Amino acid sequence: NLVKASKRRSAKIDIHQTLHGVIGLFAPFTTGRDTEVIESFCSDSPYLRASEAALESIIANLMNNSLNAF
Repeated sequence: NLVKASKRRSAKIDIHQTLHGVIGLFAPFTTGRDTEVIESFCSDSPYLRASEAALESIIANLMNNSLNAF
């Protein structure tokens, strides 16, 4: 499997940590397109009860669409 089983299970997910991770994975693509992603999160630690893999997929899709729009 490409995705760990633990990431496919519904759990309490730290949204900031997941966003930071996906933004880090996209760094080569943003740098290559001379684009900057500014991480400006709220001071709280918001959580979501969901599949981490699903949230990562949604964020990656949004970032990919944003990069392709330019």
